[in-house]
Amino acid sequence: MEASVVLAAGSAEYADALREMGLDAGMYDALHRLLASASAAGLGDAAWMSVVEHVARP
Repeated sequence: MEASVVLAAGSAEYADALREMGLDAGMYDALHRLLASASAAGLGDAAWMSVVEHVARP
């Protein structure tokens, strides 16, 4: 399984937990979207670097 898929799922779960506690989950929602997008673009094996590579693409 691609690392970014696992991290995306984890960040979504963490965001849900923060919301349940009444805390702002915006940062983890954004991280989830970035990781899911990077994985969809074929950058899943690089884990955290997939976000940097994906955002850096023109």
